[in-house]
Amino acid sequence: MGVPPRMTVTLPLEVSEFYFLTLCVDGRRPVLANAQFSEVLSGLLDRLDHWVHEAWVIMPDHVHFLMGPKSRHLNLSDWSHYVKRITRKEFPGDWKWQKGVFDHLLRSWESGGSAWSYLRDNPVRAGLVENWWEWPYFGGNLETNRKEILRGKV
Repeated sequence: MGVPPRMTVTLPLEVSEFYFLTLCVDGRRPVLANAQFSEVLSGLLDRLDHWVHEAWVIMPDHVHFLMGPKSRHLNLSDWSHYVKRITRKEFPGDWKWQKGVFDHLLRSWESGGSAWSYLRDNPVRAGLVENWWEWPYFGGNLETNRKEILRGKV
C-alpha cells in the first residue's frame, strides 16, 4: 500500500488513468542526469509494456513521468516499487530513492497539457539549458519531438 494510502480512482471506466508522477533521489542528490541512467531507465520502461509511458524527463535528482496503466487492475504503487528496485539494481551506487512518489491523476486534457509543459520545461526552469530541446535526458514522445527539432536545426 502507498504512503500515504492511495485514493480510489473515480474516473468513468471509459476515461484512461493518466498520471503526472515524480520519483526523487533521497536527499535530492544529483546522480541521475547522465547517459548511463538514461539508458537504464529507457530500457526498463520499454520492458513495462502494460503501461503507457508518454513522456519523461530525467533531472539531476528526480524524474518526471507522464504515464498510465493500460488496464485499471494495474497498480501505480507496484509500478513505482518495481522501477525503483530495478533502476537501483541496474544503476548501482551510493544513492537511493526517496520513499513514496509524488503523483497527480490527470482529470482533463487541459491538466495533461499543463503537465506536459511543466515536464518539458523543467530543465529550463532549473537553469540547466536555455531551450528545452537542448537537454539530452528526455524519453517517450518528448525525445521524439526533441530529435525532430534538432534535426531541423542541423
